[in-house]
Amino acid sequence: MKRRGVFEENHPHSQWLCSSFAVCTRSLSFEISRMNVDGAPIAQLLHEQKIACILDEKSAEYEAQSNARREALTAAATEAARQKEREARQSGRAILTPRMLFEVPQEDLPLEQVLEKVFYAADEDKEGKLSHKDVADLLLASPLGLQRWDLLLLLAAAAHEDRQGYIRYQDFVQQAPGVIRTLRERRKVSASTNQCHVTDEAVQLCYRDELEDSW
Repeated sequence: MKRRGVFEENHPHSQWLCSSFAVCTRSLSFEISRMNVDGAPIAQLLHEQKIACILDEKSAEYEAQSNARREALTAAATEAARQKEREARQSGRAILTPRMLFEVPQEDLPLEQVLEKVFYAADEDKEGKLSHKDVADLLLASPLGLQRWDLLLLLAAAAHEDRQGYIRYQDFVQQAPGVIRTLRERRKVSASTNQCHVTDEAVQLCYRDELEDSW
């Protein structure tokens, strides 16, 4: 005989209580396990979304700074061109300014004169050198009749940086015209033949360093 208040081992109510307790325990363990498993991906997803938002914000800020710098560079070059044009008209000398380059057909201008005037107008400190990015932006904005791919080849072939990342444009002006003429001739030949499709991945693989330094 068992004491009062204690069920016998074989009593039906005792078996039912034990079974119910086991089911509740397993259910609670499952819920805790599911919360832990589901919680980890949610936390990771929130973290990834936070990182993505931060990167997007930094990218937008960098793009805004780049646009502002490009606009300031263009404004400075335009103002310098106008000043040169005023001086030329006052002195009666024939001079070519960057603003005139966009008003005169490119085929009628010597390449050396085009490049020299463009770089000189952008060189506010008159040090004879510009950063790699400034040179790339000026070439992209100049009416050279070249595509972005051609400009990358031009920079790789004729632009030589010093240890500080600057390019002396006098040396570049001497080498660039020959490279530009070669690229133009190559483009004319390729225009009359079947062109192969070059993917962005191939361009980035071959000219990753130039892309990072230029744009």
